Amino acid sequence: MNFGANRPTLNGSITDLFGIDSNDNVDEYTGTVQVRNGYIGDDTHNSVTASYAGTIRGNGDTISLNGNMYGTVLGNPSPRVIDLIGFGDSTIGSYQGTSIVGVTVERD
Repeated sequence: MNFGANRPTLNGSITDLFGIDSNDNVDEYTGTVQVRNGYIGDDTHNSVTASYAGTIRGNGDTISLNGNMYGTVLGNPSPRVIDLIGFGDSTIGSYQGTSIVGVTVERD
């Protein structure tokens, strides 16, 4: 994730993904989900908003994701963790559904 210098912005990508299949097994997914148009501090001082979109593959499925994320920056004045959760649209084959994407970013 990259942070803007003047107005705090957030852009980047999510890789090394995993999810839970219909049999409650944890599966790894390949692909990338792009995070764009993210802003820090729009609603409250530590709030984060961003949009996401991408295609991931795993467990024999190709899943397209598209939605918005909302979260919080933890750590002041130096951000240590960003917690985001997003709700949006997903497509798995011909099935249209709702996606839930959760992200935690920790600073090294």
